[in-house]
Amino acid sequence: PRCCNPAHLWLGTTRDNIDDRVAKGRSADSSGEKSGNAKMTYATVAEMRRLRSEGWPQKDLAERYGIARSRVSEICAGKVWNKTP
Repeated sequence: PRCCNPAHLWLGTTRDNIDDRVAKGRSADSSGEKSGNAKMTYATVAEMRRLRSEGWPQKDLAERYGIARSRVSEICAGKVWNKTP
């Protein structure tokens, strides 16, 4: 929670702040389909990877899922969406 009590504040780097947030359990997981910007779900990612392994072109997958071809490449290569739910 936000606090504006000066006694509760101290100088530190962004890294210090992030570490403190995590240590106090105030860090929300917004990866994968939990992200407010996500266009995919874990189920559609699995389906996309299966279709790609069956030979579907990246261009067709990009059109099917409404995402950029470069994102299809990243998903299928495991560079993104690489954590299991």
